Amino acid sequence: MSMGAASTRCNQLRERQRKRAKERRQSRRRQRARSSSGGSLESVATTEDAVAAIEQQTIVIGHRGAAAYAEHNSLASFSRAIELGADMIELDVRVTGDGQLAVFHDSHDRQGRRVDGMPLSELQRVHPATRTFEEVLEHIHRCCVKAGTKTKVYVDLKGRAIVKPTLVCLSAFVKRRYVVDLASSLLIYLSEASPNESRNLIS
Repeated sequence: MSMGAASTRCNQLRERQRKRAKERRQSRRRQRARSSSGGSLESVATTEDAVAAIEQQTIVIGHRGAAAYAEHNSLASFSRAIELGADMIELDVRVTGDGQLAVFHDSHDRQGRRVDGMPLSELQRVHPATRTFEEVLEHIHRCCVKAGTKTKVYVDLKGRAIVKPTLVCLSAFVKRRYVVDLASSLLIYLSEASPNESRNLIS
């Protein structure tokens, strides 16, 4: 056997030994995982597998959009959250004094006046980034279509009184967009609405 062939043979043997040693380590890890969890982690073979399994179950939620990058609950904030790959966007809906659904978190504006006691136009004068729920839905829908994603939306309704008008708005949006299951690009969750309310008004 030539020196070159002998060297190749040695390298092959060392590679097989490393592979077998790795398999033995993985087998021991599997056994430890089973024994520590009563056998419920059979699919988790290594630390890397465990991390990957956890990551698959993690949901990234953009609280009021991407509030670290743009004004919270603004169109820019929602756009940025989708660009960053958020699985879900959380937003807040309140009713204004003239019965409009505004995407706004606080019960009072920055001047200390109640949101439900002023018209939408006045709220927007003080908080120019404020938009209606319908405008925000349309914007998120366009962003999702452009990005080719399905971003979930969690709507935090500020009070039971606005459940019905919010669902009516959603129903109109669904019919206008021909979104049969609310998930051509969006999947909507409502904080205060019961399943029956949702089915009755959106179906």
